[in-house]
Amino acid sequence: WVSPAAKAPAPAAATSSLDAAVAGLEQKLAQNPADEQGWVLLGSSYLAMDRPADAIKAYQRAIELSQGNNLAARLGAAEAAITVNPESLSGAAGQEIEAVLALDPRNPKALWYGGILALSRGDTTSARSRWEALLGLDPPQEVQQIIAAQLAQLDGGKETAQPADPGTGA
Repeated sequence: WVSPAAKAPAPAAATSSLDAAVAGLEQKLAQNPADEQGWVLLGSSYLAMDRPADAIKAYQRAIELSQGNNLAARLGAAEAAITVNPESLSGAAGQEIEAVLALDPRNPKALWYGGILALSRGDTTSARSRWEALLGLDPPQEVQQIIAAQLAQLDGGKETAQPADPGTGA
């Protein structure tokens, strides 16, 4: 399970440490540009650093290297695209999420975003189904609480839940 990125700024030491790690990874990839998993890690790191445009480029490189078979890279690119432009959920990013769900119907991140996508289309049945399937994968407690709140909203707001934040990432 991937924890949502913290909204609070990281301490300076952690930021410089992450910057150094990313710089090292960039250098490694410059020397070995065929490292598919390295590009996925770089994309994930860029996304955590709130650099979604750079994340898209890194994920695209992994997608190219895998000839489209790296589902983590495909979902990462979709997530980064949604971060750049939330409306992309109803376009190419949403199509990519649906494609990944078709290939891996138990993928936690695809189920989360797939639920948000279904909800944006007014398809509460699919949203419920996807989020219930996600709960069945036994996510961490804090993720379970977020999903339960979203399901409660579908039930007419029995809990006071906030609307789904596409950037939460499950």
